[in-house]
Amino acid sequence: MNDLAPEDLAYLIGLYDGEIAYTDARVGELLERVRGLDLKRDLLIVVTADHGEEFLEHGSTSHGYTLFEEQVHVPLILHYPSRLKPRRVQAQVRHIDVLPTLLALARIDERPPGVQGQSLVALAEGRTEQGPEIAISEATYVGQRKALRRSDGLKLIRSFAGEPDRLFDLKQDPREQSNLLAAGEAPPEPLVNELTGWLRESQQTRTALFGEDGVAQEIILDSETQDRLEALGYIE
Repeated sequence: MNDLAPEDLAYLIGLYDGEIAYTDARVGELLERVRGLDLKRDLLIVVTADHGEEFLEHGSTSHGYTLFEEQVHVPLILHYPSRLKPRRVQAQVRHIDVLPTLLALARIDERPPGVQGQSLVALAEGRTEQGPEIAISEATYVGQRKALRRSDGLKLIRSFAGEPDRLFDLKQDPREQSNLLAAGEAPPEPLVNELTGWLRESQQTRTALFGEDGVAQEIILDSETQDRLEALGYIE
């Protein structure tokens, strides 16, 4: 869809901006109602997103198919006045860190089986500036794509459907316009090892939780859930 006229692209961006404004307004209404409940304890509020959206940065207007920054770099906001002072964190964080962070803030020491990630409390409180060393992203709509993003700015995007690997230095090239790998060139072995190691550990966790055939187990949805997912475009 990279042949869109400028006015058509502007229209799509306008629609997206409208969705953001609508969500912001509804979240504001929710928080106002919560404040009116006269709660006896501070409320911990977390705001994040499951993905971003592409607007021709890499030739498409969609989400879920690629792993460029416009789709995987999303906000994570924690609001907990009694413990966390306002500050902006520059370090890399991940969705899998949210649950361990909530458990730590709730002073729950025991993790449920299979919980991955690390607590971000020390980072949120300003006691450290170092976040997780690596972050993994996945896109499975077309083939299998995985991305490994290191805290030093190197990012490897690997396709398991025959596409060439891509390597970017996000500190020098935040818009991911310059692939550091020449045609046919293999990515640095340490990055590949980190990615394959994570895949292996995740498979071990999946097997421990669900058994060897856990991935292949069929999920039966009731008709109401199917209708809602179809209306949202998640299933056909």
